[in-house]
Amino acid sequence: MSTALARVTPLPPTVTVVRQQPAGRDVVFLLDGSDGTRTGFPAMRDFVQRVVETLSVDDNKDRVSVVQYSRDPAVQFYLNTYTTKGQILDAVRGLRHKGGRPLNTGAALQYLRITFSLPLPEAGGGRSSTSPSVAKRRKIIRRC
Repeated sequence: MSTALARVTPLPPTVTVVRQQPAGRDVVFLLDGSDGTRTGFPAMRDFVQRVVETLSVDDNKDRVSVVQYSRDPAVQFYLNTYTTKGQILDAVRGLRHKGGRPLNTGAALQYLRITFSLPLPEAGGGRSSTSPSVAKRRKIIRRC
């Protein structure tokens, strides 16, 4: 009987990284359009524009809505109104100061809570399949 010796070299473990495409973000801007913000409104509009420029709208990931309020909130556009970054930026550039008194921030926040609550109906701009991972990323940005 013969024996053979073999040298075995262990291989390093193979690691496979699978990157999931991040779910899109739904970003709702609540802008103070009361009489007291007339001179500051262009700065608010510029802020929204700068944020939108950083989003991945054209990849059908991120979506944007703008709500302006004074006494009563008014949706300027819904999450599903525009599908490209260019369309959103054009709409933001075209925003006009609403004006009005008195300022009712509480009513505006309540309106956002109801209108953009989860699950958001498709009629209000909701995604056709809102998953918990999308829900965790939903943000409301407001300027204090």
